[in-house]
Amino acid sequence: MGCRRLSKPNSPCSAIRVLESQGAAVYWAAWRALPIDFPKNDMPRVPEHWRTFGTRKSLLSGSPRLATNPPNAILNYLYALLESETRLAVAALGLDPGLGFWHADTPARDSLACDLMEPVRPKVDAFLLDWITREPFNPALSL
Repeated sequence: MGCRRLSKPNSPCSAIRVLESQGAAVYWAAWRALPIDFPKNDMPRVPEHWRTFGTRKSLLSGSPRLATNPPNAILNYLYALLESETRLAVAALGLDPGLGFWHADTPARDSLACDLMEPVRPKVDAFLLDWITREPFNPALSL
């Protein structure tokens, strides 16, 4: 990949957000072609867009929400569990989970919980990567 120029950020925080966004794009692009194996008997019924990890952007929403293939749906579920557990831990410490540092404060989002779950996301990603590369995806099996 060639070098790209960054647009001049308005602040150091903006610069970090821009770099994080660009890093995420490269990271998820590396996952895109990851093959998803299914049991041989199921392959005729498996849609083409389920056979690779694909993009994190849903065909329905244009964002990671409303995933349209199994590995992205599972990743969304795992991230939701992580966010929920983080929110509970923050509240147990007497902190407001909605007042974040890096994630912008918006209605209906617990920004501090989102901030604090970031260091754990790689473990969630590693769990999913190990699972989908170790064995065929079988919807009948549970986590």
